[in-house]
Amino acid sequence: MEDVVFPISISNCLVDEYYSPIVWYKASVEWTDCTFKKIEIDAVYFLKGLVCRDSEFLSPISWSAGGHNSTNTPILLERVKFHKFVDFFDCWFRGPVILRNVEFISGTNLLNYDHGWVNFEVPPVLENVRGVVDVNRNLVNRNGVLVLTERSPRYIYPQEKAERPRSGPTESQPNDA
Repeated sequence: MEDVVFPISISNCLVDEYYSPIVWYKASVEWTDCTFKKIEIDAVYFLKGLVCRDSEFLSPISWSAGGHNSTNTPILLERVKFHKFVDFFDCWFRGPVILRNVEFISGTNLLNYDHGWVNFEVPPVLENVRGVVDVNRNLVNRNGVLVLTERSPRYIYPQEKAERPRSGPTESQPNDA
């Protein structure tokens, strides 16, 4: 385990490889307007939060056993596109997690409570998040691509919740009581 005690800020960059497994970031981390060709962040703790805006990730990402932001330091992903599967297996988020205008092209297991073991102490905020967010990671191939076959469960997630039908009589169904 390595400790990084100074702030990290990367902006307007094309990053060929970001290799940072098993690191405790004890200062803020910010990535803005970046494209990451390959990123490795297994078991990374963003103790003072992570802000990622206007960025793209081209490779699969394993963030397994990571997260661990502090109570008042958010993980904020805003206007971010993930081209391959993002694995949050066994992550623990102690502070806020906010996703705004994020796209998971090959899905993620961020909200897969059956197979993801992701823990949130603060309910996550998801605004305009596109893609499947509760994938069973066993449906993802080695290249980080979600593979659905005729035998796979079907996932359909509308962008907005449809209003649930109310129980009881409606105007077209008067109450006979």
